[in-house]
Amino acid sequence: MPAAPGRRRRIPIVLKLTLLVGLTLALLLAVLVTANGIFWQKMISKGAETQLRALTASRRDLVRAQIALLRQRVELNTDRGELRGFFFELTSGQLSQQNREGSAATLHRIATGKPITTAALVDLKGQIVLSTNPAEVGHSIAATPEFRAGLSGTHLGFPRDAGGHFEANLTSPIRSRTEPPQTYGVLLVTADVSDLANALRNKTGLGETGDAILGARDGDQMRFLFPSRNTPLTTIVPIAAAPVLKAATEGSAELLKIKDYRGVPVLAAGEPVGEEGWGFMVKVDAKEAYKPITVVVVLEILAGIVVTALGLGAAYILARNFTRPVRQLEQAAMRVTAGDYATAVPVKSEDDFGTLSASFNAMMAAIQMRNEERERADEAMREADRRKDEFLAMLGHELRNPLSAIANAVRLWGVAENDASATELARDVIERQTNHLSRLVDDLLDVGRITEGKIELRKQPVDVVEAISHAVEAARPFIDDRRHELEISLANEAKLYVEADPTRLEQIITNLLTNAIKYTRRAGRISIETRKESGDAVIRISDNGIGLSPRMLPHIFDLFAQGDRSLDRTTGGLGIGLHLCRKLVELHGGTVSAFSEGVGRGSTFTVRLPAVPPPEPSMLPALPAEAETNGRQRRILLVDDNQDTVQSLARLLTLRGHQVATAFDGVAALKLAQEFQPDFLLLDLGLPGLDGYELARRLRAEGFTHTPIVAISGYAQASDRARSREAGFNHHFAKPVDFDALADLIVEEPITAGEA
Repeated sequence: MPAAPGRRRRIPIVLKLTLLVGLTLALLLAVLVTANGIFWQKMISKGAETQLRALTASRRDLVRAQIALLRQRVELNTDRGELRGFFFELTSGQLSQQNREGSAATLHRIATGKPITTAALVDLKGQIVLSTNPAEVGHSIAATPEFRAGLSGTHLGFPRDAGGHFEANLTSPIRSRTEPPQTYGVLLVTADVSDLANALRNKTGLGETGDAILGARDGDQMRFLFPSRNTPLTTIVPIAAAPVLKAATEGSAELLKIKDYRGVPVLAAGEPVGEEGWGFMVKVDAKEAYKPITVVVVLEILAGIVVTALGLGAAYILARNFTRPVRQLEQAAMRVTAGDYATAVPVKSEDDFGTLSASFNAMMAAIQMRNEERERADEAMREADRRKDEFLAMLGHELRNPLSAIANAVRLWGVAENDASATELARDVIERQTNHLSRLVDDLLDVGRITEGKIELRKQPVDVVEAISHAVEAARPFIDDRRHELEISLANEAKLYVEADPTRLEQIITNLLTNAIKYTRRAGRISIETRKESGDAVIRISDNGIGLSPRMLPHIFDLFAQGDRSLDRTTGGLGIGLHLCRKLVELHGGTVSAFSEGVGRGSTFTVRLPAVPPPEPSMLPALPAEAETNGRQRRILLVDDNQDTVQSLARLLTLRGHQVATAFDGVAALKLAQEFQPDFLLLDLGLPGLDGYELARRLRAEGFTHTPIVAISGYAQASDRARSREAGFNHHFAKPVDFDALADLIVEEPITAGEA
């Protein structure tokens, strides 16, 4: 149908398809150019490897020829009649002076022929009986490999640096001409092999980074018989670092692209020399060997850029031709920009534009779906923020409870006067609540260390049953207080061991056991079961407590997750114990899982760790010796800016019979130390004016060289302990201090400064 008058003729779709075909052809051209570049890269790479093989073979032949020449020179001299006569008369005990002098003259003639520098005769016992170097006569070489090998054939020993040149010992048997031949002794010569070294260091054909290396196996290492050209200081390398040279010493030719003993990528080819245990290798840095490939790559990149530019130009022309037909899509896009993501384009045809419209509609549906996903992610973020706020509230609750108990105990102690039972109750409350606060702080620090990857495990074979026993012992007061029934079922195996940090394994079990105790109503039932399943040590802790809801079960190991959200917080905790437990199990290469049939139906936690065989008795850690106290009284200087800490700790030490002086800042402590002359120094780190680190350094400088200095501080990270050691501290105690451990340390013999 002819076009209506006044209407512009639309560009036929055929023309547009033609442009698309043109763009496709341009892309095909780019593919062909790339394939061509890959082909030439392979050809150049193969050529470099072939050239290296040929160079290795020719250099190897040169080395063989020089070694053969040395062997021939020695073997010709072993056939001299005067040397056989010397040994014949020597063994019969009728050696004449004339024969000795004649043999000595023969040895001197041998030694004057290059490259031989010295010559000697060795009897069958390995003793040098005649030599051009008189100082060698009488020496024994029976233990040397050259002598043992020289009894059966000509042997070339390892070359050595002789101060400006290289020498090597050659040995060859001197035999009778009878059949079968009788070995009389060994001819030992020292030859100058500098020509062989120079031939290896010749860089002809090796470029700037190439090396020709002659090596031999020396025990579990590989020895370079001559220093290499580019790494002259390297003479011994592990066998694993020189696989090509290893194959050559074992009689095999090899070519590999590897990293050499320097850690540099190289192309290396090796060939056996023919000398027993010797190998020859030529290596070139891969960067130099494949340098021509770089040129090809650059050219191919340039060609790709040109082709891409042409393709982009064609695409630009094609896009301009589609401007008018896609106006409807443009208007829809503007609505989307205004925020209307529910917009859609009507599909009025089945041609390319219809397909494009359908694709646009599909895209908008996908955007709508992603918006919904983003809203769900925002909701999850709000949930995480809410859990953080709940955690802060829980933290305040968990800290205020023990602090309130401690405050009440202090008041009770103050009004108890002579009431011993009230005083004991107050003391027990303070000690119990202080330990509770310490555990809360330790759990928080452990989570932080694991998150930052700073936790350190000290693994050793650990008896699972023993770890469970320790955990049960620690939790026993809690179990008895709630009148729970505890059932322990151990594995059939006599011993079940895992490779673990003993302290962390006990922490894992204690956390799970404490969790079961807290979430099981009074007089409940708790069971601990161990067994070996599929090579794993399995620990199951079950209870008949409040259980877990299906909604809570997948999140029970999440940080700050809590099953009990009631206001009374009867079960306590910060919601980090199970999260910490899972992280510690994963650090040990294991897994932990939770199971519950529902609320009120109890729960089961299962830990799986790789089992290991029981260790030999010698591998078990030694039991710590009982601490011995000798009741010594010490002069102690205690420095801390917290007066309550100073007064209470000083009183405790005084009750132990020690004499204690106190100071509240570093400057006063320096002056008091000179007057008091203490046996022990207990220093806080965060002191006003002069901190504990600087105070320790000055005390050491002012004469307290061997006086033990102990840090007592709330700063107890690994970095803090390392810094205190550098400052001169012998020990580092974290607050609140373990007083019994500190008291035991004080009565021990003083230790040298700097030990820990």
